[in-house]
Amino acid sequence: MDNVSIVEFDNTKFPFHLTKDDEFMEALISTEIALARYNQLLEQMKNLPSNLLNLFLTPLEKKEAQITSKIEGTVTSLQELYDYDITNKDDNKGTNKEVNQYTEAIKYAQKQIDSGHPLNEKLLREIHQELLTSVRGKDKSPGNYKKFQNYIQNSKLGHYKPCDPVDLPIEMEKLFKIIKRVDIESQSKNPQLIDDIPGIGTLNNPEEEKIKEKNILINIAMIHAQFESIHPFDDGNGRIGRMLITLLLWKFKKIAMPNFYISSYLEDEKTKDKYFSALRGVDTKKDWKNWYLFFFKAVKSASEKNHELAVGLRDLHTKTLDDLSDLIPSTSNHDKKDKRKITLNFLFEKPNFPASEYYLGEIGSMGRKYLKRLEEKKIITEIMPAKGSAPAQYVFEAFFKLIK
Repeated sequence: MDNVSIVEFDNTKFPFHLTKDDEFMEALISTEIALARYNQLLEQMKNLPSNLLNLFLTPLEKKEAQITSKIEGTVTSLQELYDYDITNKDDNKGTNKEVNQYTEAIKYAQKQIDSGHPLNEKLLREIHQELLTSVRGKDKSPGNYKKFQNYIQNSKLGHYKPCDPVDLPIEMEKLFKIIKRVDIESQSKNPQLIDDIPGIGTLNNPEEEKIKEKNILINIAMIHAQFESIHPFDDGNGRIGRMLITLLLWKFKKIAMPNFYISSYLEDEKTKDKYFSALRGVDTKKDWKNWYLFFFKAVKSASEKNHELAVGLRDLHTKTLDDLSDLIPSTSNHDKKDKRKITLNFLFEKPNFPASEYYLGEIGSMGRKYLKRLEEKKIITEIMPAKGSAPAQYVFEAFFKLIK
C-alpha cells in the first residue's frame, strides 16, 4: 500500500457526545415504532408450536444468510440453499455450505445465550469459529482475534487501517463493557419510555456522561460501528458485526426472538455503498450523526420488510392449507396421519425437492398421486423431468416468489 492515503483507527471517537436534534429524534422514534410493530408479531409467533414456528422463521433465516454473505461477495440463490439441504450439492468453492454456516452460527449463539451464557468476548469468538468451520476462511484463525494488522481496501472510499492487534484487547474490553452495561439496564423492571430518553450528557463532564446513553437502538448502532472499526478478526467481521445487531436486539429485549434481518435493507449496491460510506464517515470525520440516521433507516426498513415477509408466509401457509383441502384427505380409516398437514409442512420445509423425497417419506404410497394433483392445480411446478433413475424435480413457486 505504498504511496496510498490510509485512514487509521481512532480510539478517541468512542464513546462520544452527540447532540440529538429534531431530525435525529424523529428518525429514532419512527424506527422504534416500526421495530415494536415487528416485535408484536414475533411475540404472537413465539407461542406457536415449534414445528410451525420453524416453518415461518427458517425462510427468514436463510434469506438473511444469503444477503449478508452476498454483501461480502459470496453469492448463491435461495433455491440453491434449499436444494443444498437435501442434496448437499455445492460448487467447488463450497458457497452454499459457507452461507449455510451463518445460520448455524446464529443458532449456536441463541442456544448458548438461552442456556445462560453471557454475550461476552468468549462467546463472540465461539460464534466466529462456528461461522468459519470447514468453509472459506477456515485458514483465517477461526475463533481467534487477529495477530497481524489487517486493512480494508475500497476503491471508492479509500483504504482504512483498523485497530492494531496490540491495542485490540483493551478496545474489545471497552466495547464489551458497554454491552454489559446496556444488558444490565435492559433487564430492569422499569424500562425507559421512548419520550424519556435523556441526552448522552453535558459538556461539563463529558467523559463521565457520554457513555451513559440509555436508548438501546443508539447503543446498538454505536456498538456495531465500533466493532466494524476495530475489525478484530482476520475474516468474517462484516457477517459477525451484522449478526451482533440481531443478537443485541434480542439480548436487550427489543425483539422476542433472535430473528431480525437487517441485511434485507443492504441488498442493492447503492444502499450497500451508503452503509460502508456511513461507517467510514465515523472513522474519518467522527460523523456519528450520519451513521445513526443511516442505521435508524436500515432498522426501520428491515422491521417493515421482516413484518411483511412473516405475515406473507403466514398467509401463504393458510391459503395453501385451504388449497390442499380439496386435493388431499386429512386422515383415512386405515391411516390416522394427517396427510394434508404433512404435505403442507413438507412444501414449506423443502420448497425445492426431488419427487422421491416426498413419496418415499412420511406421506406413504399415495405420494405419487398427490404430487400429480398438486401439479395439476399449479401448487407445484416440475422444473426437471424424471430421467432414468433420477426422479423429477419440483418447486413450490409461490414460496420463492414471496421470499425472493
